Amino acid sequence: MRSLKTAIDYSYSSEVEPKYIFALVSVENSNVPELSDILINKLRIKHWTKLRKKEKTIYVNKFLRRWEEIKNILYKIDVEFYFEKLLDRNRHIIEESKELIIDNNVFSKYLGIYESKGKLILEGYAKGFEKALIDLADNIANIVRWLWNKEKDNWKKYEILKEFRK
Repeated sequence: MRSLKTAIDYSYSSEVEPKYIFALVSVENSNVPELSDILINKLRIKHWTKLRKKEKTIYVNKFLRRWEEIKNILYKIDVEFYFEKLLDRNRHIIEESKELIIDNNVFSKYLGIYESKGKLILEGYAKGFEKALIDLADNIANIVRWLWNKEKDNWKKYEILKEFRK
């Protein structure tokens, strides 16, 4: 059995479709130091809502330059428009996770659907690496939305989703 840390967050917009994009990221505990160094020291990961509008373009470019490096360290990455689909597709990951860090607003949807054998941490209580991991899930959801809304070609939109799944 793997020792995983997993985070689930989402992006919401009342102005554009799809309204919701959910993201799940999972990392093996053995890879936490390497991912922590990238997220905290190199990328200086921030919660999407803390970025000013002008900063977002610069931040997205910086994030995408580091994406392959981040992606290779992660055990699992998934994005989905429907929360239940995301959970169904990743049930085994959730059940194997020693720690599940979950957005406060998503928690009420999650409650009672699956049992996690590990520790459940609400986003508001996450510190250190757990905060960086939930911010990574938040960034992925928001960056996928940002790229999706900029893209006009439907085929390329689905390529964006494929890029953020592993």
